[in-house]
Amino acid sequence: MLIVDNEVETASGLADIVAIEGYEARAAYDGAAALRLAAEWSPEVVLLDLGLPGIDGYAVARMMRVVLGAHVRLVAITGYAEDPVRLRDAGFDAYLIKPLALTALLSLLGGPGGSAAA
Repeated sequence: MLIVDNEVETASGLADIVAIEGYEARAAYDGAAALRLAAEWSPEVVLLDLGLPGIDGYAVARMMRVVLGAHVRLVAITGYAEDPVRLRDAGFDAYLIKPLALTALLSLLGGPGGSAAA
């Protein structure tokens, strides 16, 4: 699982939490780093903040779809309610509102240490 958030503590902390739940997790702190890491590693799940500086999460999602294809599960993470059509058009499969509830995240991924481990 790749976790992308410009708040370093948020991304790193979430990576630590999901690792405890049985997922292999890595963190990136901007869109360019996320795209590089995704191309090198090919995660199955990406939690992607929409409010990234430089390249926003929508643009990163569209580029990840080109690089990784349909197999990756893209989940937007945001502090605001978002337009579901805009999210779908950017390539997102789902979205969660910050602060993230671990139970909601694990449910979306298939449960503790779930079947979507990436």
